[in-house]
Amino acid sequence: NDMIANPDKFQAIIINRNPKKCPINEHVIKLNEHIITSQNCVTLLGMDIDDQLTFTKHIKINMRNAAGQLNYLNTKEKFLNPEAK
Repeated sequence: NDMIANPDKFQAIIINRNPKKCPINEHVIKLNEHIITSQNCVTLLGMDIDDQLTFTKHIKINMRNAAGQLNYLNTKEKFLNPEAK
């Protein structure tokens, strides 16, 4: 079985060593008839990777999700038995 690439799902990111000098990372890459514009942040296998490799966006999203789950559990505290708490 040969896998066929889907160019509509291609993403590009260019590592940006100096974000103050060039804050917007939008470079155009052309592969045959397909055009891909690089981005400041891409999602790869569920992980957000930014152009400085800081993972800041990924960490913020996961912290927000964890805080939301903790708040939800706090609202259900009276329904949980001592072992579940």
